[in-house]
Amino acid sequence: MNELIDNVVLIIERIEKLQCELKTVLMEMLGAMRSADVSGIGACIEREKGLIIRISEQEVLRRQAMEQIGSKLGMGKGLARTMTARMLVEHADEPTRSRAHDRISRLKKVVTDVSRMNRLVRRVSEQTLGHLKQVFSVVTSAGDDAGLYSAGGATVQRRPRELFEAIG
Repeated sequence: MNELIDNVVLIIERIEKLQCELKTVLMEMLGAMRSADVSGIGACIEREKGLIIRISEQEVLRRQAMEQIGSKLGMGKGLARTMTARMLVEHADEPTRSRAHDRISRLKKVVTDVSRMNRLVRRVSEQTLGHLKQVFSVVTSAGDDAGLYSAGGATVQRRPRELFEAIG
């Protein structure tokens, strides 16, 4: 049993490493957003996609390993896949138990950090898109009566057309 649990711990270590990389990418994305670096944002998005794929692959392996442990314990596949970390650690001997507990705690912390970063990136993206929509709305709805910017940056109304300008 310890060997199977060690395998799960190894997978958890890989997921933790990938989550740490994802956290770094999200921090870089925020930096690119702050500096309006569109190509940097695009590069971060591509790296993020790749990491998410790799995390998903490791999750498949983790579920398969959990099914193996569950079958040894007489559990069905569904129950084994959803076995909690606490339940898993109960079936391990030392030092596997301590190692598993440590890795699970570390993974939980980094996943929490990544979730927080994702929410921040989402908020910044939503606000940026909101500002852009507002700008595009003003630009597309501007007619002849739209104001002009003065040298000082304030908006001023256009001066009325003089009669000789209107007729040539």
